[in-house]
Amino acid sequence: MEKDRARQELRALLADPAAGFAALPGDEFFAALKQACQDGTASLALIADCERRITSREAGPRELHQMLFAASDRHAWARWPWRRPARSRARRLPSSASRPSGWA
Repeated sequence: MEKDRARQELRALLADPAAGFAALPGDEFFAALKQACQDGTASLALIADCERRITSREAGPRELHQMLFAASDRHAWARWPWRRPARSRARRLPSSASRPSGWA
């Protein structure tokens, strides 16, 4: 029940054209980004703030992973000119390089 309510709140935030994604703390931003990727939706404001957070290094690997691999190619994410080369390069990394140390 709690999870459904949280998902509804995220979807309402994502649907709001005046949503202020830049004001969200890191974990809340990630939750919104993840929900948008799961739903196959994207707003230009979310994408712009994701780019800002990644290029400023405010975001970490989890946001980058969502943007590169979980976001659908059918919408505005695909317009980022560096997304496709970054995905290609990440796929060529040795599998051990993409895992946190200590993982099998």
